[in-house]
This record gives sequence, structure tokens and C-alpha cells, in this order.
Amino acid sequence: MTLSRSTKLASTELVNPDLLRRKCESVPILRALKVAVVCVVLAIINHSHAQCPDNPCGIEASCRLNSAGVPVCSCPFGYLGDPFKECIRPECVSDGDCTEFQGCRKGKCVDPCIFSCGTNAACSTKHHVPVCYCPEGSTGSPFERCDPL
Repeated sequence: MTLSRSTKLASTELVNPDLLRRKCESVPILRALKVAVVCVVLAIINHSHAQCPDNPCGIEASCRLNSAGVPVCSCPFGYLGDPFKECIRPECVSDGDCTEFQGCRKGKCVDPCIFSCGTNAACSTKHHVPVCYCPEGSTGSPFERCDPL
């Protein structure tokens, strides 16, 4: 009997191609034995990759049944959100997805100067990073407060 990995299963699952629709998993049983291989005959549906009959998941989320037949909701790769409510494709994932004068914060391209500098300070953005400075004719810490000379 030869066991082989299936690309459709999780890395912990093994499939014996010689058996009819049996799924084998490595499972720890006793301290004396490190791992045992347990095989179960699959029904018509392979629960670990089956779609949920009554999809409890939110918008754009995917649902699959785990090995116990319990629905598991998840957002697709690159999406953000609560998979039970809605998964949203973000406007950005990193600063490089935004213009040079914006930064990526919580999936949106925003002006990084907002709320970055102290009172009366000026700000410019260089390569997605806020640069705070006291305007000409003032002094102080641009991150705390700039006061007139």
C-alpha cells in the first residue's frame, strides 16, 4: 500500500490512491507512538473540500466543511474583513500600491500627514512617509508644537 500526498488536501492529509475514496490522516495517538495513519472511507462528499449546503458566510467569503462537517468561512487571499459578514478587496496592501504621496493604512490609500505632526507644524510626504517640519519663522518640535519666533 503506497501513500501519496494529494495537492487538493491540506498538508496533514494523505491519500492512498489504491483504496476507493479513502482519506488517510496522520494522527497522534499515544505518547509511545509518534504518529499513526488512520483511514476512513469518504462518502460522496469529501467534507474537507465540500461546499456548505446552507452557506452561513458573508459576501465574497468562501465556505467549506471541515473534516467534522462543520462550516468554515474564510476570506479569499488578499481580502480583508469578517468572513461571516463581508470580505472586501482592499484598495492597497502595501505603500507601493498607493501614489508616492500616500500610504497604505488598513487597506486604503491615505495622506500619511493626517494626524502625524504637532500643532502648527507643516507636513510633506516623501516616498509614502510623512515629513513634519516647523514652517519658516517658527521653532519647536514639529512632532509636538511649532511656535512663532
